[in-house]
Amino acid sequence: MQIRAKLALQFIALAAIIFALALLFIYAQFKKHMENELFTLLESKALMTAEMVLRHEEELLPITDSGAPSGSILPHEENTLIFDARNRCVFALVPSGIEIQEKWLSQIRNTGSSKWQNGVGQRFGAMVKGPSGKVSFDREYVVAEGLGQWRPPGDDFMPPLLPRWGKARTLIAHREDSDLEPPVDFSETPHSPFFAQAFEVYSLSLPLKDENRWIAEFWSDDIPGVTFSTASRWISIANQALEKKHPGLAVALETWLKLGLALNDAAVHIWDAKYQINLERPDTYIRRNINPDWNPLHHSPSFPGYPSGHAGFAGAAAAVLTHILGDNFSLTDRSHQGRKEFMSKPRSYRSFDEMAEENALSRLLMGVHFRMDCEAGLKLGYAIGGKAAQLPLRCKTAALPPNEQT
Repeated sequence: MQIRAKLALQFIALAAIIFALALLFIYAQFKKHMENELFTLLESKALMTAEMVLRHEEELLPITDSGAPSGSILPHEENTLIFDARNRCVFALVPSGIEIQEKWLSQIRNTGSSKWQNGVGQRFGAMVKGPSGKVSFDREYVVAEGLGQWRPPGDDFMPPLLPRWGKARTLIAHREDSDLEPPVDFSETPHSPFFAQAFEVYSLSLPLKDENRWIAEFWSDDIPGVTFSTASRWISIANQALEKKHPGLAVALETWLKLGLALNDAAVHIWDAKYQINLERPDTYIRRNINPDWNPLHHSPSFPGYPSGHAGFAGAAAAVLTHILGDNFSLTDRSHQGRKEFMSKPRSYRSFDEMAEENALSRLLMGVHFRMDCEAGLKLGYAIGGKAAQLPLRCKTAALPPNEQT
């Protein structure tokens, strides 16, 4: 009996020793991983700082106690605060979606006169049909020449996308409603605000943090057949919000109408400005002035950068959805849930404004837009979306069944 007890104690002691050694091994590996990650970030910071000092040390200013520079509407990244020079505005699919209730769709189909509906559809189609020209990649469009001007980078690159879309007819927001500020003056001088815009994009990629990569890919909407288009992503978000709140058919119809108007006019205004200003994107500027081997996370779209389309659509949609469904509307966006081609894990937000700002920020993190592109697009989108949100609707309940009219 004593021998058996002794053997049991020896076994327990041996198992405890093995367990302790396993814990020590796991701890050592975890510590090594954390140290390596820290040293990688420190190396990135050191290289970025050294490059800035070598380029223009007289412009390098200390980090302020408040952190991010004032006057910006997008969040700032810690990585860029080390370059806080004169430009204080620098950042220091086949989707599944959620289906709308079938009863709503059946009510829409079964209510009203089909003759009246068809007549409205024909008139609406004739109204929006304008001198938009081609609706795809236009090989005949002549791109402006000159330093800082956008042009397709290479013969194998896709031709300009929708260069004439800015001439299409708007529905609620006229040309004079577009209060778009021009981009900062183009310059390749290291001391210039324009160079600071480009260096911010470059610095964020050294390296791109996992959270930032998630944000960039989550909002990309750049891959036909895999993701939503940029504008239709916000239709998906609106559908999810309506599914969560169940506001009734009248509010759902108003939401879809005003959102569609806002997104349409935002597209026209943004694409008109893109090809009028014709500003090059960060990749070509950075390769020419900072690092010839640099590439964005995903390739740049085949059209000029300023202002950002993603940001414009986001601002337009957020203005409408906030007006109709309210401030502080919490929502988890599951638009791309289950996709394996990119980081599609759902993200949660406290408001539509928070979603819009992150959507705009994602293009900076992707490396395909300057900060000024994102902020200008967001501001323009909010202006257009605000006009759509305030649009007075007559007889809101006229299309509803009698038992739902008020």
